[in-house]
Amino acid sequence: MSIDSIRRALKGFSDDPDWLSIKQKDGTTYRFHRDDSWKAFGLYWLTVTPLDAYQEERPPTPPLLKALAGAVDRAERIRVMDAMFPQWRRNPPSCAFHIPRLIEEGVLEPNLWAAAVMAEDDDDAW
Repeated sequence: MSIDSIRRALKGFSDDPDWLSIKQKDGTTYRFHRDDSWKAFGLYWLTVTPLDAYQEERPPTPPLLKALAGAVDRAERIRVMDAMFPQWRRNPPSCAFHIPRLIEEGVLEPNLWAAAVMAEDDDDAW
């Protein structure tokens, strides 16, 4: 494979609207396909919710969520969220992390709502 063919392939990623990128604090760029967004948000949320409810260990955080947290700044995180979920401000995607902290501060703080519901149910027990 020649350097020119590699450059053409990389340019194809830039021109394809289904491929998105996140500029990282370390100067690198994380690239991903738009279809990966529902897996990182919704599927991971569905996976960890029952684990959180029973205080079990979560599987590793999806790379896309780590990359979003590692974005160069808040504006970059907002740009990416707008591209992945155009209605995210009014109708946020299901997420295993607190979206406001993720976007504002780049912090992956677990959203432990299921554990809180289970604890509340235990308090209501006879």
